[in-house]
Amino acid sequence: FPVTIEKKEKGDTYRLTYELYKKGKSIEEIATERSLATSTIAGHLLKYIANGELEMSEFISLKKCEQAYALFKQNTDTGSVYQMLEKTLEKHEIPFFLAWKRGLSENQSRDF
Repeated sequence: FPVTIEKKEKGDTYRLTYELYKKGKSIEEIATERSLATSTIAGHLLKYIANGELEMSEFISLKKCEQAYALFKQNTDTGSVYQMLEKTLEKHEIPFFLAWKRGLSENQSRDF
C-alpha cells in the first residue's frame, strides 16, 4: 500500500507558527516543536509584521526601531540597505524591520 503524506498548505504552516507565537512560545521553541530552522519560523512571522498582526516592537526595541527608521528616512546612499541598517540593528533584526517597513508603505498610519 502506498503511504500518502498530507502536505500542508503554505498559509497553514504560517498560521500555525503565528498561533504558537501568540500562545507565548519563542521562535526557538516553535522551531524545535515543528522541526524547522529558526530562520524559517522567523520568516513565517515576517508576514504578520508586514500585515500589522504582530508589532515590530515585539522583536526589536522601540529605541532601535526609531533609530533605524530615522536612518532609513535620511539615507541618500544607494548602497546596501542591510549595510546601512547594521549601524543600528543586529543582523537578525533587519528582516523584521524591513517587513514592518513594507507594511508601512501599504498602510501609512502604522506605528512601531
